[in-house]
Amino acid sequence: MDALFERLDWLYAGLAVLVVLIPVARFRALGAAGLSLVLLAAASDRIGGASSGTTFATVNEVLTVLGGLVVVAAAVVAMTGGRRASETSSGPVVSQSPVPSFQPLLLIGLALAAAAPHLLLVELGIVLVLVAAARAALASRRFRWLVLLVIGGGALGATLVLAVTILGPTGGRMSALRDGPFSPAAERLLVLLLGTGTLLLAGLPPVHRAPWGIGLAPLAAIMMGRVALPAFPGGVIEWQPLAMLLLAGAGVWAALTRRWPALAVAAGLTSLWSGVPSGVLAAQLLVIWGWLLANSAGLRRGALPNAADRWTRFALLVPALAALPALEAGLGAQVVLSVAFVAGTIIAFAVEFLRPGGDQAPLY
Repeated sequence: MDALFERLDWLYAGLAVLVVLIPVARFRALGAAGLSLVLLAAASDRIGGASSGTTFATVNEVLTVLGGLVVVAAAVVAMTGGRRASETSSGPVVSQSPVPSFQPLLLIGLALAAAAPHLLLVELGIVLVLVAAARAALASRRFRWLVLLVIGGGALGATLVLAVTILGPTGGRMSALRDGPFSPAAERLLVLLLGTGTLLLAGLPPVHRAPWGIGLAPLAAIMMGRVALPAFPGGVIEWQPLAMLLLAGAGVWAALTRRWPALAVAAGLTSLWSGVPSGVLAAQLLVIWGWLLANSAGLRRGALPNAADRWTRFALLVPALAALPALEAGLGAQVVLSVAFVAGTIIAFAVEFLRPGGDQAPLY
C-alpha cells in the first residue's frame, strides 16, 4: 500500500484513463468528482514531498482512497447497470457563449502575439485579435460590448507602450524584456494594466456573455507567458492573490453553470498567475484545450456518430493530465484559493451527477 501512495502520479493517470472510458456521461461526471480528490492529493504530495508530516500524508491517503473508490464505483455501475443509458449519452454539452470562428484575422493575430520577436509586432497581433472580436460584436449587433473591448484592448496597448518607453529607443525586443529596467512600481502598474486587459477579454464569468466568448482566451495566456511572467515577476506576485481569487471564482462559476471550456481556461490562467515556471506549459495546454473545445461546439452537438464520439472522449486526457502540474503550481502560490477551486469543481461534478436528465452531461 505504501508503494502505491509513493506513485500517486501514476495512480492519478490510470484513474484519469478509467474516467475517460466510462460510457455514461452522468457517471463520467461522478468519476470526475472522484478524480478531482485524487488530483488534490497527488498535487499536494508533490508540494509536500518527503518532508511533510504524518498528518499531511494521512490526509492525502484518505483523499486518494476516497477518490479512487468513487472513480471505480462510477465505472463499475456505468459499465454494468448503465449500458442502455450509454447509448444516448454521447451528449450535447451545455450551451456555450458564442465564440468567434477561426477567423483569419484572429489566427494571424494570435500567431503574431505568440511568436513575434518585437513588442510592436506583438501589439499589431493584439490589434488584429481585437478587430476579429469587434467583428463578432458587430455581426451580433451587440454594440455595448465594444466598450469592454476598448477598455481591455486599451489596457493591453498601454502596457506595451509603457514597456517600450521604459526600455528606450533600442529596446522592444522580446528577448530583452527579462532584463528590462523595470522598477517595482512600474511592474505593479504594468501588471495591473495587463491583468485588467486580459481578464476583461478572456470571456470568463461574469463577462461570459461577450460576443467573442472565450475566443480571446489564448491572448490572455500569451500575454502572461511572454510578457508578464518574464518581464514583471514582482508585479505578478503583488497582484497574484486578487487575480487568482477572481479566476478561481470564475472557474467555479463556469463549472456550476456547465461551461466546461471556460472551466479549463480559468484553471489554466489561475496556474499562470501563480508565477511558478513548472506550471506554465500545463496552464497553456488547459487554455488552448478549452479554446479548441469551445470552437468545436458544432462537432459536439451531434455531428459525430456515436462510435467516433467514444474516441473523442480521449481528448479529455489532455486537461486531466495537465491539471496535475497546473494545480501543483497553484498550490505552491496560494493554497487556500487552489483548494477552494478544486472543491468548487468537485461540487459542480456532483451536481452534474445528481442533475435530472444527467445523461446529457459533461464534456462530450
